[in-house]
Amino acid sequence: MLPYLLMLVTLVLACLKVTIQGTLTRTFLKNTTDMIFYNMLVFFLIGAVYLVATLPGFPSWVTVGYAVFFGLFGAGFQILYTMALKAGPVSVTVLITSLSVGITTIFGLFHYHEHLAVPGILGLICLAASLLLSVNLREARHSRFSGKWLLLSVGAMVCNGLTGVITKLHGDAPGHSGNNAYMAVAYLVGGLMLLAIWLTHRRKEPQTVPTAPKYILSMLSVGVVLCIYLPLYLYVMQLFDVSVFFPVQSAGSTTLISLTGILLFKDRLKPAQYVGLALGAAAVVLLAL
Repeated sequence: MLPYLLMLVTLVLACLKVTIQGTLTRTFLKNTTDMIFYNMLVFFLIGAVYLVATLPGFPSWVTVGYAVFFGLFGAGFQILYTMALKAGPVSVTVLITSLSVGITTIFGLFHYHEHLAVPGILGLICLAASLLLSVNLREARHSRFSGKWLLLSVGAMVCNGLTGVITKLHGDAPGHSGNNAYMAVAYLVGGLMLLAIWLTHRRKEPQTVPTAPKYILSMLSVGVVLCIYLPLYLYVMQLFDVSVFFPVQSAGSTTLISLTGILLFKDRLKPAQYVGLALGAAAVVLLAL
């Protein structure tokens, strides 16, 4: 029972993170440069917090190696996802990037020789149907699907999937230095990558978000939530099969985020989207059996 309760806590924290980020996006994060700046601050905060938690030790080269790749792919996901949302239809972009759960599921089935029982297979079918029903058909019908947008979306999907694979491999790697050191290196590397991109991109697209303390603190509040969420997320990951953990995280967080949007932001869903919401909840139950 405890693993499932901890899983629920991770879903609630993930939903809280997205809710705060959604509020920031609706208020003062207006363009790509703003989003890069925001993600850079969050990455540096997380990296700094876990660097302090790691001191005075130095992470093993095993941890450094995995963490560097996570940092690069994690920062890459944030950039590509933001650019894809700007270049094409939002709902279809979200759908494509959500398919990253397929990468982690296939990885678990083949690398760890995991086995999905009938409820798990039905859960994956419900998850796929839920993601498809979340697409705004009217928006998709009136949007231009460019090759650039597709490459950005698929690139974001691959980066997101690989961060999960790398994290799982690190947790099982002999000689790793633990999650604190892993997160410290990973997020500092990602922060440096975002810093380099921000310095370049702001020349093309000026930043609009102010740098007054209240705005900085608002953005860093997401980092505070993630500092609590990440250790728990990494711990719970080790309690479940990969082919179960990532689909449950995807279906559960999507369902909770949709419910939060309805309750807090008064989002109006179409009948098909309500069906998708119900299928997402069913996917969580079936995958957890």
